[in-house]
Amino acid sequence: MTVRLSFAAGTLDISGFDRTSGPPPAAACRWDPRTGRFRAPAAAYAPVVRALVRGGIAYEDEARGYGVLDHGLRVRREPRPFQTEAVAAWRAAQGRGVVVLPTGAGKTEVALLAIDAVRRDAIVVAPTLDLVGQWHRLLRERFRREIGVLGGGDHVVEPINV
Repeated sequence: MTVRLSFAAGTLDISGFDRTSGPPPAAACRWDPRTGRFRAPAAAYAPVVRALVRGGIAYEDEARGYGVLDHGLRVRREPRPFQTEAVAAWRAAQGRGVVVLPTGAGKTEVALLAIDAVRRDAIVVAPTLDLVGQWHRLLRERFRREIGVLGGGDHVVEPINV
């Protein structure tokens, strides 16, 4: 049996299991009769991979299609202790979580530290064009690289995007 993971239409497509042999060892997997394969929400990627590893099931991972940043932050600031703790907690939760801090306490800095910590392609989602512009300037300044912009008539894709 060859198990293959890929992304399709916003979901994780899992081939290599048939309906009679049962689903992959992850709760989020459901049989899709249209494709004849199991599927899971895209957000279930990490739990599915962990379940396959725990089950000793070899797999080919075509879903892991992110790039690796050649360098991290070029302009660094000394983080406050709670910012360092926030990034550590986020990493301990497999890169999931919500940062809740008062205005001006440094949520943006936590995000920059998180991008720097994993050094993978990233997208920052901002609710207004003003914030898109602010994020774009900040990311360009701190990472010293071209930053993509999607929205407001722009469609420039780079390894880091707003």
